[in-house]
Order: sequence, then structure tokens, then C-alpha cells
Amino acid sequence: WALHAATGGREMEVAGWAIFNHWGVSAKFGIEAGVLKAWLKFVQAQYLQNQFHNATHATDVLQTTHYVLSAAGFAKCLSDIEILAMLFAATVHDVGHDGFNNSYHKLAITDRAMMFNDQSIQENFHVSLVFEHTLNDPTKNIFANFSVEQRAEVRQLLIKLVLDTDMSRHFSNMQAFQAAIAERGSDVEKWANATETVLCIILHLADISNPARPLDKAKKWAELVLEEFWAQGDKETAQGLPVSPNCGRGTELASSQIGFISYIVQPFFALVADMLPELRELVLPHLAANLDHWKKLQDPVKVTARRKSVVLREGSQSASPLAAAAATARANPPIRETNQ
Repeated sequence: WALHAATGGREMEVAGWAIFNHWGVSAKFGIEAGVLKAWLKFVQAQYLQNQFHNATHATDVLQTTHYVLSAAGFAKCLSDIEILAMLFAATVHDVGHDGFNNSYHKLAITDRAMMFNDQSIQENFHVSLVFEHTLNDPTKNIFANFSVEQRAEVRQLLIKLVLDTDMSRHFSNMQAFQAAIAERGSDVEKWANATETVLCIILHLADISNPARPLDKAKKWAELVLEEFWAQGDKETAQGLPVSPNCGRGTELASSQIGFISYIVQPFFALVADMLPELRELVLPHLAANLDHWKKLQDPVKVTARRKSVVLREGSQSASPLAAAAATARANPPIRETNQ
């Protein structure tokens, strides 16, 4: 937010320019300075003024990606073109996001939903928007001097990376990553033949990293995403649609964050930290402290009532203790901060 204020709302342009030049993008791939500047300006302008899915969030994801690639050492097993694709994907991963998740678009049967047949609607839209405007305008075509093979490889990687930010893919991607760690171990340099998995993990980690920040920043991000969800819930109500999980005005911030950290972020970061000790030392303590903070703020009366209601309604339908336990978990669904 400080960068947003200092740059007059040009945070992506400024951070993108600095990070791309740090990695030598222009020199390695023949991207002219003026073209890169124009492209970054275009990307900045395509981010809408949503509470959460905006240019500030995207810039935050870009700088987190840069950190993981450099300080955390993932760049050791990546080629130059893979690093380029990783940085570009972080930059554009939410471009054009309208503040509504995929669930809303499916149920409302919006133009975006029809365009992409209900499949990773927002994510497909982000990639499509970027390529349409980039390739058709010489003033910001960053791929102009790429070979046909390079352009095809970057496009394929960008599509894969951005589509994998769809939160519905979280658990399947996490399972694939667990299997890859079991096969290759935790030495980053032994992952040279599994780089696509590494790329997807980096971007997803950066995209859901808000609760892993110092408490003051984590709280602000949590408040912003819930405000955006509430706005979606209001629109769903007005249109007679079912209100999506966590989008109702009755959603409690503390409970939603407890769910998101406990079931999504903490297990994922702990897995990645097996490969990156820096994350274990720097990030996991923030997650633990923030989780403790939200637990202290949770309303015990509301939690007890909600859990009893769900368990009685769902758990009683089966004699299985496991079914009852699953019903208890559904009483506290995690807040999803990515554009599902």
C-alpha cells in the first residue's frame, strides 16, 4: 500500500520495471525498454478498483514470486524462459478481475462464463485478455523479438500457471507436489525435470500468502477480501442467486481466517518449507501467530451454535463418525482469497 501511495497508483509499473530488470529480461529476450514500459502501463490499467483483486494485490504477488525465486533459491532449477514466464504470470494473474468469483459467474451465466464454458472462468479471461491486447499492438508486444518456439513456450507456461491459480485446483496440485517431493526429495537442484510443478507451486504460494505476513498486513488483506466477498453476496442476493460461501454479511472474519489458514495456507506452506528452509524460519512463525490471533477473536457462542447446527443436520444422516467429523469441518469453511 505504501508503494501504491508513493507511485500515485502506479505500483505495478514501478515494481514490474525493477523486478524484470533485476532478472535481465529485456537483454535476454530482446524486449525494448519502451515496449516493456508500455506493456506494464497497460497491465496496470487493466486491473480494476476492486477491494482485493486489484493492482496492489498483483504487485504483492509479483514481489513475493521474486523473493521465492531469488532469496529462497527456486531459480536454481529454472531456465531463463521459465523465470520470464513466472514473472509475467505473476504480473497478469488477476488482470481484468471484476471482483466476482467463478461460482458467481457460473450461476449468473455471465458473458465470461459463456465465453469459457464455466471452466476456470476468471483465469481463462485473464490470460485471454493479456494475449489479445499484447500480440495485436506493436507498441506493447513484449514477444515481438521472440522466436516462434520461444513465444509458444511462454504462452503455454503462462496459460498453465494462471489457470492453476484457480482455487478449485488447490488440493490436486498439492497432492501432485507431495508426490513429486516423495520422488525427488527436498533438494531444489534435483527438480530440473519437474520445473512445471515448481512454477505452479511458486505462483500459488505467492497468491495465497496474505495470512503469512506480519499481523498488521495480514489483517488488512483479510478485511479487504471479505469486503469484496460481501459485495458479491449483496449482488447475488439482489439477483436471486444462492449466496456463495463466505459472501454473506454474517460471515465472521476471525472464523473465516481460521479456516483458510488451518485447511489451506498452513499445510501448503509447511509442505513447501520442506524444500525452502527460509520459508520455515521467516513465514511459518507469522502463520502460527496470526492463527492464534484470530482464534482469540473468534466468537465462541457463534462457533458453538454453527457447529451444532451443521453436525445435527449433516452428521445425523449417517452413523459414521467420519461423516460427522466432516460435517463439523464444513461448519467453518475457509475463506478463499484467490479468484475461484
